[in-house]
Amino acid sequence: MNVEFGVFDHVDRGESTMAELYASRLALVEAYDAAGFRGYHVAEHHATSLGMAPSPGIYLAAVAQRTRRLRFGPLVYILPLYMPLRLIEEICMLDQLSGGRFELGVGRGISPYELAYCNLNFLDATDIYEESLAVVLAGLTSKTLTHSGRHYQYRGVPMELEPVQRPHPPLWQGVTSVASAVAAAKRGGNAVGHGAIAGLRPIVDAFLDASGGKGLIGCGRHIFVADTDAEAMKIAAPAYKVWYDSLVSLWRKFRSIPFHFAENLEIAIAKDAAIVGSPATVRAEIERHVAETRCNYFVTRFAYGNLTHEESVRSLALFTSEVMPHFKKYGRKAMGYTLEQFAREVRDALKAEPGPNGRKKVCDIVQTVLKDDAFVAKHITDDTPERKILYEDPELGFCILAHNYHGAKESQPHDHAHSWAIYGQARGETEMSDWDKLEEATPDKAGKVKRRRVYPLKPGMAHVYNEGDLHSPRRESSTKLIRIEGANMEKVTRLKYEAV
Repeated sequence: MNVEFGVFDHVDRGESTMAELYASRLALVEAYDAAGFRGYHVAEHHATSLGMAPSPGIYLAAVAQRTRRLRFGPLVYILPLYMPLRLIEEICMLDQLSGGRFELGVGRGISPYELAYCNLNFLDATDIYEESLAVVLAGLTSKTLTHSGRHYQYRGVPMELEPVQRPHPPLWQGVTSVASAVAAAKRGGNAVGHGAIAGLRPIVDAFLDASGGKGLIGCGRHIFVADTDAEAMKIAAPAYKVWYDSLVSLWRKFRSIPFHFAENLEIAIAKDAAIVGSPATVRAEIERHVAETRCNYFVTRFAYGNLTHEESVRSLALFTSEVMPHFKKYGRKAMGYTLEQFAREVRDALKAEPGPNGRKKVCDIVQTVLKDDAFVAKHITDDTPERKILYEDPELGFCILAHNYHGAKESQPHDHAHSWAIYGQARGETEMSDWDKLEEATPDKAGKVKRRRVYPLKPGMAHVYNEGDLHSPRRESSTKLIRIEGANMEKVTRLKYEAV
């Protein structure tokens, strides 16, 4: 089965601070980029905890700078709320900032209450939306904007900005009916629906018929993956309820309710709105949803409600390592990395940003390489020693290493002195510990450290340890890793630490 994967995100408020929310989402976006997701789609909402990215362009400018391959955009810009000229310029900026990765999602807005708070009558929104879209597309494809309509007037406005993608970035719409699907297809756009399989199938059929089989038609679902079905339900159910309460908060304020959304996770699963369980369960359900809807794009949600960052990361890691490779487009053999390409991408990332931000990008590259079975098999064989330098950069000094550990092994707490390292788990599992320093180490005396946290590195996962980050790995069975060191640690003297 061949299907592309994307991510939809309300950027809804959970229990963290605003700063923590944005930091978590952007870290997840980097992980989506590394994992090979096609697109990242962000909702626009106002005056509700459902959407903490009410100015999606600002948020997406950060996304543009944190990613290398991932396409992204709003799903949707609420066009009636924008001055078209201002939006045209924003779209061009985002497309240029990302090197042509922007996806233009457009709509009228789904909530009459949000529009009312913005002094807009919901009954007028469709007419304004249609005219606004016409203006935006004209401005993106012309050197001069001239328009005379009921809501907007422009006379010979110079279009000094232009998008990278011509004639304009790809269009996207959220669709809930056959008519809206046909309209999206006839515009040459793409679409995403979130309904049950029985209702979504005729929408998908109509889109594919109207588009001649061209374009992407997506099926959107809440996702949570854990080691077992029971564990997944235990974690995801309360998080879904928090998300649902945010969804309906404005509607409840006005004593109404949007009937087509499931009020709890059990109902959501029964109505095909969510897929929750072990990797095997999630794989099987995605196969069923894709086969029965005929969608060619599967749109996931990994962060919602009060899921912690760690819970979302863990779910995503299981999805990328044990679900995505099952689908042909994401089979690891298709990645086709060479050692030269790997080294070049690492070098480029570190030269562009020598500090921690550059290392985060290198961590993403490592995670991508870990998905390439052929690369791992070639460079970490059963005969590979515990430490083998595959590449040492003559300019920057970083090293790419292969590690092959037979049986159990545990290391003492350590850092990498004035350097840094990235651990990438290729096979087996490593239990990592982070440590707090209680006493400084000297050349003559070991320092004292206290364990702060323990967490797993599973196949496909990678982690950065910057200068001074004290950590220790523990392996209960054979493992294989790809590591990157900022400098060859065989040439670096390190101080010793003891646990207390």
